[in-house]
This record gives sequence, structure tokens and C-alpha cells, in this order.
Amino acid sequence: MKDFKENSHIDSFVRVESWMLFDLGLSGVDLLLYGLIYGYTLTCGGFTGSRAYLSFWLGCSLSTLDVHVNTFIGKGYVTKTHRTVNGESVVCLMAAREAYVKAQAAAEARRASLKSRPEADESAPENGAG
Repeated sequence: MKDFKENSHIDSFVRVESWMLFDLGLSGVDLLLYGLIYGYTLTCGGFTGSRAYLSFWLGCSLSTLDVHVNTFIGKGYVTKTHRTVNGESVVCLMAAREAYVKAQAAAEARRASLKSRPEADESAPENGAG
């Protein structure tokens, strides 16, 4: 773990956006894990690091990490493929475009519902006093 702490500023990409929270409903460990995978997807084409690295970042066990990753794969938020890096076959986790598209559609629906709401009655006192 000491190596992770000393080198955490090198090639670390965490990107958390509001649509992950509001439209995918992510929070806590799920939000941070997705932010890591999404950040590496945008910057490097996917995460090809170790499970130990991810579990360090998340503060969880490898088995807990596997549950979260498999849940993302099952929901279609993440794809898992194999890639050759330096002559070795490694697992590559990538944020799925479909998750982003789903989030954008949910955001658009939310904006549309807000626009269709009637304006608040400006004559009514805000604190209920009259």
C-alpha cells in the first residue's frame, strides 16, 4: 500500500460528474469506483490497473470490489474486456457509453418535467405566515 500512497498522483484519474449521482443513482463506493473507471476511460481508454489498486482507493476488500464491478457490468454501466499491455493480457474496465446516454436521457426528462411545472404562486408567503 505504501507504493499506492507514494505514487497516487501519477496516472490517477478520478472524474465524478453530477449525472452519475442524480441519473445513475450512484453514491459512496459505487460513485468513487465509477468515477475512477470513467476517468481512466476518458483519459486512457479504460482502466487496466490492478484490483489491489482499486480496493486501496475504495478502502474495501477485493471480494467487495468484485461485487461492485460485477454489479456495474450487470447494469451495463461498465464493460470488461481483455487488452494486451506490454505483451501481457490484462483486464480492461471501461465505462459504457450506454450508461452516459441513459443518464443524459434521464437528465433531459428531469429538465422537461421542471419546465412543465406551474410556477409557484408568488402571492403566497414562503414561510406559511399570512
